[in-house]
Amino acid sequence: MKKLKTGFPKRNFCYHCQKNRKINYTRQINHTEYRGKDIEFVEFQAWCSYCGWPIYIPGMWDAELERIKRIYNEGGVDENE
Repeated sequence: MKKLKTGFPKRNFCYHCQKNRKINYTRQINHTEYRGKDIEFVEFQAWCSYCGWPIYIPGMWDAELERIKRIYNEGGVDENE
């Protein structure tokens, strides 16, 4: 499996395991409506490499919102596809 370059941390706290764990990232093509326009973007998701539980990464949702705004303003598609 190819490692994704996300710019996010490689380890974080897993609330399910109650320990700092390595993180596996996946990406999924997603659609959302932003200001009346359908936007297709790549959503990154973080998972605990030990138990598979989703992990919250501070700033990840903010980065996705900024990516959606950029795609809307440029009228293009996400370069992370």
